[in-house]
Amino acid sequence: DLVRVVEQLPDDAATVFLVGHNPGISGLAAYFAGEDVGNLPTCSVCAIDFQINSWQDVFQGLGTCQFWDYPKKQ
Repeated sequence: DLVRVVEQLPDDAATVFLVGHNPGISGLAAYFAGEDVGNLPTCSVCAIDFQINSWQDVFQGLGTCQFWDYPKKQ
């Protein structure tokens, strides 16, 4: 369901923030980044970059995780 939400984003949206709960949001980040980002803790931020012209072009492993952070990260 979350992948379909992303695929249906308007193509003029260059930056998108998705807010959600686990396990869905951690799974979505791992799906798009093509790497295990683990269980994103409460209040996490995970930035994934896509080199695409249309949100319909996103697929598993296409994105690059730029960073992920959370308040209690040491």
